[in-house]
Amino acid sequence: MTLSFASLTVLVAMVALTLGQQEGLFITSIEVKTADGFYSSMTLGFIDIEIINKDVEICRISHLNSDENDFTQNQINEFDGSDLEECRDFPLPGNEIALLRLIHSGPDAWTPEWVRVYNNNGTFLECPDGAEIDNSETHDLNCA
Repeated sequence: MTLSFASLTVLVAMVALTLGQQEGLFITSIEVKTADGFYSSMTLGFIDIEIINKDVEICRISHLNSDENDFTQNQINEFDGSDLEECRDFPLPGNEIALLRLIHSGPDAWTPEWVRVYNNNGTFLECPDGAEIDNSETHDLNCA
């Protein structure tokens, strides 16, 4: 199979456009889902998030919180705008997260099922967890 010059030009342009869209991605919102276990909810603790992109740039959210009742059993909470602190519009080159770290503080444990990081083209990277976090522990999550 041979490609004409015009077909090859269109193909190269499409690949370049796709790569360009991947390079211009940034965080627009984050969702967290609390697991369905009996002690999964958290009311007295705090969660910080650190996100490291593939260029080893880091953003941090201290005491992730919104106006809603966050971290309730089997519920999804969305954080956007000023809730994201340093992570608002944080770049995600190649739509990749090298590491997402959850950091717990306070007297109450929490069990996250997953964290989803949404970007400006409407897609998300999901970072599964499922383990209880308590007593100043950290969880390092892989996102895909």
